[in-house]
Amino acid sequence: MDERTAKIDAYLSDSMSSEEKKAFEQQLETDVELKTEVELQRKTFALLEAAAYIETKDKIHAMNEKKSGGSFGGTLLKVAAVLLVLIVPSYFILNNQFNDQHLFADYSEPYPDRVTTMGVSDQDYVTEAMSAYNKEKYDEAAKLLKKARLSGTEYDLLVLYEAVSLTNSDQAKKAIELLEIEMKNESSNFVSLEWQLILSLLANDQGDEAEAQLEKFLKHNDGYQQEKAEALQKDLNRIWR
Repeated sequence: MDERTAKIDAYLSDSMSSEEKKAFEQQLETDVELKTEVELQRKTFALLEAAAYIETKDKIHAMNEKKSGGSFGGTLLKVAAVLLVLIVPSYFILNNQFNDQHLFADYSEPYPDRVTTMGVSDQDYVTEAMSAYNKEKYDEAAKLLKKARLSGTEYDLLVLYEAVSLTNSDQAKKAIELLEIEMKNESSNFVSLEWQLILSLLANDQGDEAEAQLEKFLKHNDGYQQEKAEALQKDLNRIWR
């Protein structure tokens, strides 16, 4: 293994020191060829990791125990069977167990209700909306929260609940649009909105965009959702895109 490949391996396996990792990531920003090599090796790792989930040893051993009669055709059939055992489950794992929407389901949880104990304008709208939200009636909650927002309710946290409700009622694209607009307004809940944006991108099968947003998030989240964010970053790196 040459030095360059060894460095990429150390980076992807998270075995670099913090100083080495920082220097390597700075190099990645300017070295397009290195960045391409990293992505290729990352995807290779993903395939190998997926294959590790498959219990092939016993299956292959059982195949080898069967007499093929020593024929060339029998050997080809045996090789084809082994390839099917390896490739089909690997493909299934990569495209189902670790796809963007599955990651959304794994990492998403409703933002806790921090509204009903606080006094806000248009209280009737908000109380009704949060009641629907707490009962996981997200489509209804999204409509009521939008009504409150459009009526001029000045409570930016409501946008977060609307985005969560939209995402959980199969309207992730609308949630993304709403969050991107609100984040430009320098909201006091920026970090919470950004985390939800990452989740909404996953729900909308925009894993590449979610991964890019997650990198930004980890640079300034000040510990918010830190453990989840780091775990999600590793899982996103496992997906073959």
